Amino acid sequence: MSLIAKRVFRCRIEELPAIGTFEFEALVRDALDFKPYTDFNAAFATAYQTNLNLIRELVNPVKFTLEMKVVTLRMYTGINGLRGQMNVLQNYVNNAGKALSILPDDFGISQARRKIANKDAEGLDGALKLVESNIADNLDALKEKGYTDALFTKLQNAHAAIFADNNLQNKKTDDRDKLVADNMQVMNDFYTNYVSKVANQGKLIFKASDASKVDDYSISALMRRIRQEQLKTSVSGSIMYADGSPVNKVKIVLRPIGGGRSKTLYSKADGSYDAKGMRPGSYNMFVSKYAFSKIIQVDVVTGKGVQVDVTF
Repeated sequence: MSLIAKRVFRCRIEELPAIGTFEFEALVRDALDFKPYTDFNAAFATAYQTNLNLIRELVNPVKFTLEMKVVTLRMYTGINGLRGQMNVLQNYVNNAGKALSILPDDFGISQARRKIANKDAEGLDGALKLVESNIADNLDALKEKGYTDALFTKLQNAHAAIFADNNLQNKKTDDRDKLVADNMQVMNDFYTNYVSKVANQGKLIFKASDASKVDDYSISALMRRIRQEQLKTSVSGSIMYADGSPVNKVKIVLRPIGGGRSKTLYSKADGSYDAKGMRPGSYNMFVSKYAFSKIIQVDVVTGKGVQVDVTF
């Protein structure tokens, strides 16, 4: 069994490509100042750029992101589609009433609705299994009120499709995380042989000759810069009815496509919302209130504000 290398750099893994880029750009800009030091020749710069591109793809794989956009959008669209099916089923359950082997409130529909509203794919699996078990146990009573095998099959097929995508999402995320862990030594080598080397040399060169450039090479300063830029990184906009009037207290959830912490907020009385301090990356944005539910995919870039307006 191979051991996972211990990380030697202090920044977050997702920050390494950005810090590597800043150091490389400073090296190119100040190439003449580095020229007397033979370690930092043209071959070094070429190797730096090649390895930087490798790290970018390792930490933020384009193929992974594109595939996850498709999988997660399909999965969450399927989850949203269950709202209507639960409403239909509730009507048949209520109509069957005392003919059921359990009380209508114990059928599991409310639990399923909560999982749907929270986009909790893992929890929804158990909730739907309970609902489907209760349908099977009470199928004759439900059919007496007009429920059909086709409706039951439609629910089972939707359930199966959602969790096939959920499993695929989990597998792709696990594969990505394993790839990063298995290549920790590659990231360590990039940091040691290129990023840290340029940082240390640059600080020495400019400490005496041009102090204003020292922060361009200071990894601590670059980490602060990235995190300060993140405070300016936002998703904002307005939620309006078709007639142009604002919608208050709309729930907005921004969930990273590649996994991670979600951000939840609500629109204000004027319909506006502003999600600040977003980490860069691709997100599924869920906009919901009452029966209205919409999924929008948003790409967030460091230091920039993305505007997304929604019409009910």
